[in-house]
Amino acid sequence: MKTLTTMTITLAALALPLAACGGDDDSGGGGASAEQIAQAFVDQGAPEDEAACVADKVAGSISLSDVEDFANAVDPDDVDADVLETIGEALNGCIG
Repeated sequence: MKTLTTMTITLAALALPLAACGGDDDSGGGGASAEQIAQAFVDQGAPEDEAACVADKVAGSISLSDVEDFANAVDPDDVDADVLETIGEALNGCIG
């Protein structure tokens, strides 16, 4: 099983080119709080500092369901393009 950090880095690298493909501006997010998002990422194995950084950047724009879909994705196509873009940009700002 991949660790979340490995998966997030992989998906983040794939998210940036996908973001250029377009899509609408509505992330479809449910507006989860930074604390909820960070905890969801930590529960999936992400380091606390990385999870907190990403969560601060995406809070309010994605839902916990989006985080779960992202964390459980085997392929970037399994994640909504807007969610992938949002998390990818946040990861780039936190670890890039």
